[in-house]
Amino acid sequence: MIFCDTHAHLNDVSIIDSLDELLLNARAAGVQKIVIPATDRKTSEQIIRLTATRPDVFSAVGIHPNDSAKAAPDDWDAVVELTRSELANGNAGKIVAVGESGLDRYWDDAPMKVQLDYLNRHLDLAREFDLPIILHCREAEDDLIPALQAYRQKTGWLKGILHSFSSDVHNLELYLELGLYVGFGGMITYKQKKFDPVRDAAFAAPLDRILIETDCPYLTPSPMRGKVEFNQSAYVVHTAQKLAEIKKTTLEEIANATTENAVRLLNI
Repeated sequence: MIFCDTHAHLNDVSIIDSLDELLLNARAAGVQKIVIPATDRKTSEQIIRLTATRPDVFSAVGIHPNDSAKAAPDDWDAVVELTRSELANGNAGKIVAVGESGLDRYWDDAPMKVQLDYLNRHLDLAREFDLPIILHCREAEDDLIPALQAYRQKTGWLKGILHSFSSDVHNLELYLELGLYVGFGGMITYKQKKFDPVRDAAFAAPLDRILIETDCPYLTPSPMRGKVEFNQSAYVVHTAQKLAEIKKTTLEEIANATTENAVRLLNI
């Protein structure tokens, strides 16, 4: 079976020194393709370098909503120029998406006005090259969904991933109506009842619109949670197994569906 981890912060300072070992672990677990999303200008540039020399990892470039207020005046222009130059010159860094972008009211590190401005910048860049946008949403569905609806109504375009889905069936349906794919991670494996709405959404989500991810080094899935220092791409198999249980199907069907979806959407 082949798996794709569609969201892994392998460049995080806590694990970057173990990158090659983590990639070997991923391959041994059947994880053959991994997407590394950026969080700011520096990580966008760093990820391009990492992915240019490693065949099984791919880049997403952008500025995280929680980093948007800290961005220097020329940081966004640098991300745009990096994207344009890479795609115009053979895409050695394998940019397959824009992000991660989105909105966050949990940490509230940036004013919502600033976050919305950067969201629209990312959407414009993604639309320019018809790349999917990777969307972060934490306690901000009431802001993000209307913003995406307005953007699609205005431009006629929207393509992307709602990563690390943490909401409910109602919002799942709204994201699906927008044409988005939905990424499920370690939260579906957690036993607490507060994650039941996420599992209900995983059950309701159609097989042709779901993806799996780790969001490593965060959100370690059970049964590894509490037993290891950090999450890694190899553990996405645990999320896939839980997804198979939730959807009353086989691990092989989940592996096939989520890999086909990742290949189709991200062209990897």
